[in-house]
This record gives sequence, structure tokens and C-alpha cells, in this order.
Amino acid sequence: MSVKYEDFQSLEEDTKQSNGAGVTNQIRQVCTGLIFIIIILIVTITRQGVGETEHSLEVKLRNMSIEVHSRVDQLYEENSRMMEKLTAIESFMNDFNEHGVTSKVRNIKSLVNLFLSDEITGSLTSDNQRILGAVGKLTDGLRNPNGTTDPLCGSEWTHFGLNCYYLSRNARPWNYAKKHCEDKKGHLVVITSLDEMNFLRDIAQSQSLWIGLSNDKEIWKWVDGTPYERSPKFWKEGEPFIWDDGDLHFDRFWDSSELFSVLHHDNCGCLEDGESWSSSSCSNSYQYVCEKKTL
Repeated sequence: MSVKYEDFQSLEEDTKQSNGAGVTNQIRQVCTGLIFIIIILIVTITRQGVGETEHSLEVKLRNMSIEVHSRVDQLYEENSRMMEKLTAIESFMNDFNEHGVTSKVRNIKSLVNLFLSDEITGSLTSDNQRILGAVGKLTDGLRNPNGTTDPLCGSEWTHFGLNCYYLSRNARPWNYAKKHCEDKKGHLVVITSLDEMNFLRDIAQSQSLWIGLSNDKEIWKWVDGTPYERSPKFWKEGEPFIWDDGDLHFDRFWDSSELFSVLHHDNCGCLEDGESWSSSSCSNSYQYVCEKKTL
């Protein structure tokens, strides 16, 4: 009896041990299954994220490709337009050459270089300095309004426009008058405008005055080299007298010296009676007007 009980007890213990091991195995299997499920979920989620990233990259690449193609098309169009412009320019230059425009441009360039030469530039610089000096003199004159000297011209000179004028007190022959004006750093007056002519009429006060005109072999010249042909003229009617063998009237001349000057072409210009120009023997004596630039 005791033996059977022990056997039963041993069987019961074996059964318990067997049941415990089975539960442990089931738990292990469940955990393993859960791990597999988790791994599958992770892989699935990861692949889904990678798929979305790939899709996003694919869209971006497609957009970039479209943009690049668009830019390439624009470059082709710009290149085409540029070629058209170059062709037009080439045609234009060919027309220039055919019509001699290129040579004209070279001539214009030469003229520009001439005007910008050192001589011309130096002259302009000198004029600028003279004007600045005149402004300074004028400023000093304004500060001293009681002074009797013209600040732009100096003593005994009268200012008009950009020049100064000196009226002699005594009557002298033309050559003496010319030399005296040069000694005063000027020259006999050269009339280049109606305004200047009217100014001289005012200061002449109906007197006859020598001006800077002289006749050399029937050619009238200004003392400063101003072209006579291109300057305005204010000759009295019938002047200047041109001598002709078949048209010489001796009653025109009031003395022998005047006749001698005509026969020997020794004539000089004067402002007769303060009104108009007249030719007269250079040996006659008149008052005279000197002219110079402002200080």
C-alpha cells in the first residue's frame, strides 16, 4: 500500500514538472511570435517610409528635368536671336563701308582730335584763366565802387562784352595808331558784330576813327588775322573804292595824298564821321580805337 502511494506521488510530481515545462514552452513561443510580428511591422513601416522618400525624390527629379529642358529651350531661342542681331550688325556695317561712312567717321575723328589738340586745349585753358582773373578783378571792383578804374580793363580803357577799348586823345596816321595799340598790349579795333559796331558809334561821337583794316594789293585784312571775308561789313555806300583805269574820277579825291594812296593801293579803313566804314589814305591822321581782351 505504501509502495503504491509513493508511486502515485512520484507520478504526480512528474506530471507537475511536465505541465510546467509545457507552459514555459508556450510562453516562449508566444514571445517569439510577438517578436516576429514586431519585426514584420518595423520592416513594413520602414519600407513604406522609403517608398515615400523615393516617390518624393522621383517627383523632384522629374521637376528638375522639366526645368532644365525649359532653360535649354530658352538658351536656344536666345542664341537664335543673338545670331539674328549679329547678322543684322554685319549687314549694317557692310552698308556703312559701301556708302563710305567709315571714312567719314575717320574724318570726324580727325577733326575731334584736332579740336582736342594741345594747342587748342592750351588756348581754352588760357581763356579760362583769363576769365577767372577777370571775375576776380570785377569782384575787387564791386568791393571798391568808388574807384575810377574799370576793374576788368584798367585805367583809360572801357569795358564792353569780353573786350576792352581805348579811345586815343590825339589824331595820328594809321601806322602810328597800329604801333601804339600794340605797345598797349592790344591792336586796332577789329569789328566782328553789329553790337560792337553800335558801341563804337556811341564812343566815336561823330568823329572819324581809325579801325584795324588795311588794304594790301586790293585785299582788305584785319590786323589780328580775323578773316575779312567772313566778318560783317559796314561800308559806306560806294565803299570800299576799287580803282579801275577806265573808271577813275579825280574829283572824288579831296587832296593829292588821297589820290596817291589810291594809285599805290595805300588805303586803310576808318569809321567815317562815327557812322560807316570808309577807305582813306593811311597817312591821314585820325583818332583811333585800340582793342584788347579783358584782364
